[in-house]
Amino acid sequence: MIRLFIVLTMLLCSSCAKRPILPDTEIEFISVATGGDSLSWSVRFSSKTDVLNFFKDATGETQLGETLFCSLDKELEFESSDKLTNYFVGNLVEVDADKSGLDHIYTSRLSAVRKEDEGVSNVFMSAEELLALLNERNAVSCRVFTSAYSFGGYYSKSMLIPATDLVHVIEQQRVQ
Repeated sequence: MIRLFIVLTMLLCSSCAKRPILPDTEIEFISVATGGDSLSWSVRFSSKTDVLNFFKDATGETQLGETLFCSLDKELEFESSDKLTNYFVGNLVEVDADKSGLDHIYTSRLSAVRKEDEGVSNVFMSAEELLALLNERNAVSCRVFTSAYSFGGYYSKSMLIPATDLVHVIEQQRVQ
């Protein structure tokens, strides 16, 4: 009886540990524009993967949301948004899907945020602060984040946005 219990317990535990490998998701930068107010910017990008239905397509699970994170820290690449101190953040909206179903076009209205008080609070950055950070780099690395209950978080591959494109839009916005 004890052996049966042990075998059943091991089977139950192994079923939880068996998770499908999630496919890599590549995203590609298209353009950046003003976001409608003085502290937001609209980034347009594409993906062959439907990131709004990523978990549903890959695992059948319901997705909990989608966010674009872009690092403004010294390190270009990042593994997790939890470690970022200075970053862009914004939700995604699909604006166009290729009729062939090959590309999905998304836009994300980004705000620049700085963590303060050891990560306890977030403060929106001014255009001056943001320009100072952007002028120190060639590019900004962005990743789409999504999650599902039984899988936790998932990040896409990195997309690079030229810092000069962002600087140009921010400076244009300040003149208006």
